[in-house]
Amino acid sequence: MVEWTTEHEINGMYLDGVNTSRIYVRNDGIYKTLFSLQLANANNDAEYADVWFRVNGSDITDSGKRFGLPARKSNGDPSHLTGTASHVLDLNAGDYIEIAGATSSSNVSLEHYAASTTPYTRPSIPSAQINITYIAPYSMDNVYVSAQTNGTATVSHFANDTSDVKYAYVIIG
Repeated sequence: MVEWTTEHEINGMYLDGVNTSRIYVRNDGIYKTLFSLQLANANNDAEYADVWFRVNGSDITDSGKRFGLPARKSNGDPSHLTGTASHVLDLNAGDYIEIAGATSSSNVSLEHYAASTTPYTRPSIPSAQINITYIAPYSMDNVYVSAQTNGTATVSHFANDTSDVKYAYVIIG
């Protein structure tokens, strides 16, 4: 399992404080997920890494990808590959997403690189990143007009306990 240590701009999602491989969603809906893994192969032979999505501990059918890594360049200089994949998931509030994987060799790993100033300046390179985007509710039942009078309406939506979030709606009718 990929374990997560840092949260950036998580809106409607949260990390499990105990099991760091789990990313939970707060709302029912359809989500687009995209991961990026910085893979390295320190072996003299070509190797591979199989990676896939899990929801609530269950593997998601047809979500797997195989990433082939060439043999290392030289002793102490592994080959590198950035593996990415995306999948659309139907999730319920409280569901969690995980990125699972297996490799053909223990010489295949996720690599993190600290920020550097030589031979040039660059920011750090994380070993893994995931982007989870809320696409839509399951149905329009989650967004509805809860009150209306001549010329005004109150629009209600799913519960969200995320602070500093503003919603905008276009009502035609």
